[in-house]
Amino acid sequence: KGPWSRFRGPARGRRTEVALRTGRWSEAYMWSQPAEEPFVEPEDRIVAQVTSFALQARFEAHLGLGDLARSHAEAVLAHATPANLRLHACWVRQALGLLALGDGDAREAARHLEIVRQIVDERGVTESGRLWWSGDLIEACAALGRVDEVADLISRLNHEARRTGRVFAAAAAARGEGLLARGAASDAALRRSVALFDELHAPFEAARSALLLAERRAADDSGDPVAPRDRALATFERLGATQWVRRAHRAAGNDQDLSNRVAFDQLTARELEAALLAARGRTNREIADELFLAPKTVEHQLGRVYRKLGVRSRTELASVLLETLPA
Repeated sequence: KGPWSRFRGPARGRRTEVALRTGRWSEAYMWSQPAEEPFVEPEDRIVAQVTSFALQARFEAHLGLGDLARSHAEAVLAHATPANLRLHACWVRQALGLLALGDGDAREAARHLEIVRQIVDERGVTESGRLWWSGDLIEACAALGRVDEVADLISRLNHEARRTGRVFAAAAAARGEGLLARGAASDAALRRSVALFDELHAPFEAARSALLLAERRAADDSGDPVAPRDRALATFERLGATQWVRRAHRAAGNDQDLSNRVAFDQLTARELEAALLAARGRTNREIADELFLAPKTVEHQLGRVYRKLGVRSRTELASVLLETLPA
């Protein structure tokens, strides 16, 4: 079975993914952190570290922490291919695809998500419920005008929904149908997507479909975009999904600087990494060892973090960060 089966990696992956899907992002953060368990074999340590980096990349992509997510993704991809860790590669390609979508770069999103599709097809994974990549690729391809690919993905998802009863497949297919259609048909499909994601208790995905509904109504002049846009914005702000907060504001014609809306946005990637570890109760020495830094460097980084966030202790730091990551 290999090293993957000898520690709690699969369970941590499932728990992180479920917490992300259901909007429990502070819990997702907890499960994405390095495993605190003994390892005898060096290969076990490597797989555990790669697993943690992959899960952190997924979490960071949802928050829109591009530098951190890309850094962790690059570390994973450096090990995933030679070690044949296909699931890890899928996780980080999903993360990079989601980041690109949040930035409005559909071409880059499609590049990463097509690799996920290739891996999934090669492995014979027939149910999309295991990895929620389909809706992201649909959105990227629709933005690029690749109608045939969108139609093919929708067909596959609808077939899966009929065969298995997977609500996610039906919700992602409805999102795609809404992006291909116009007017009343588009509106109905996107509203159906929102309702199905609500049924799954998946607030982030429901908000994304609601935002697409608002954007389509505004573009087609086919209805009032305010209600779905406000709903999406409220969800993104509650979760701390900074890229999507900005996108919702842009949809409202509001280009104000939102950099202070979320505490994470005020920190560099390195400062944030040290801050998150400090908030978990790690000492400066432990943080230095984990990040391969000198303790003095960590001390300086945390000093900058405290000044930027206006806090004076690890307790206050944890409180500020947890406000950004609601349970």
